[in-house]
Amino acid sequence: MKLRKKIMTAACVTFLLAGVSGCGSEEETVVIDIDGLVTELTETVMTDDILTEIDGDYMSELYGISEDLLADYHVLLSSGATANEIAVFECNETTGVEAVQSGIETRIQDQIDSYSSYGPQEVPKLESAEIYVQGTYVAVCVSSDNAKTDEIMKDSGF
Repeated sequence: MKLRKKIMTAACVTFLLAGVSGCGSEEETVVIDIDGLVTELTETVMTDDILTEIDGDYMSELYGISEDLLADYHVLLSSGATANEIAVFECNETTGVEAVQSGIETRIQDQIDSYSSYGPQEVPKLESAEIYVQGTYVAVCVSSDNAKTDEIMKDSGF
């Protein structure tokens, strides 16, 4: 009876340790529904301007990001009357995340420089825009409602 109890205890400890060590050894893969995220942001926080999706060449020109780094992306720009903008990128690998973040930072600074002279009321939106990173995903949403944007981003997996 004592031997059986020791064997059962040892087996339980072994399974417990295997489970705990397994949890830390594998990275959780996050999958974000980019299309759904962009739709929700557009319908919820972009109510004061109409956004238009741009193609890869224009995205590369504005953000300095090569399409070769990306598995998928959506970039939507305002008409120019506001600084509103949505950019969501899925990198092929985590090594591309830093380049995408840098491209977003440069784009935001370029927009701050532009709007400072002809639309200074838009600058606070740009200055408060947060860059979101999760795994191979990077996103930014320039809007008037940062609290709602943050909620949507976090609910989507960021």
